[in-house]
Amino acid sequence: PYFGFAVILIKFLVVAAVLWLVVLAFGDVISFGNSFRVVCWAQVPTILFTLLWLVTMFIRDPTTMNPQNPVASNLGALLGQDRLGKPLYALLSDLDLFTIWMLWLYTRGLQAFTKARAGKMAAIVFGLFCLPVAWHLVMTIIF
Repeated sequence: PYFGFAVILIKFLVVAAVLWLVVLAFGDVISFGNSFRVVCWAQVPTILFTLLWLVTMFIRDPTTMNPQNPVASNLGALLGQDRLGKPLYALLSDLDLFTIWMLWLYTRGLQAFTKARAGKMAAIVFGLFCLPVAWHLVMTIIF
């Protein structure tokens, strides 16, 4: 049971380190501790998503649930893979309401600690978010 907490902590530390290094590379000043605080506080949407997912698991019939989209909080889940095709479905599934909320919290938190423009922090955060989304899209197209 403790392994899961360790993995989550390592994930938070890695995300905080990446944000910290990229913000420093763009010429703004932030401590690693403040970067870690932003990452931890920005997980509130993830916690709410997990709670909704658990409630959904108990309410809905497990045989009719879509394991890729248990909570229909993205355009991919609302439009369906059969109507969109695999690559577009993968892209729209990554644009989740809770993920966008989390990215917004990253942006606002980093902006508060660095005193930089919100647009600059948004470009950093959403730019970093585009990297795994692009990787997911490429892998969906290839496979």
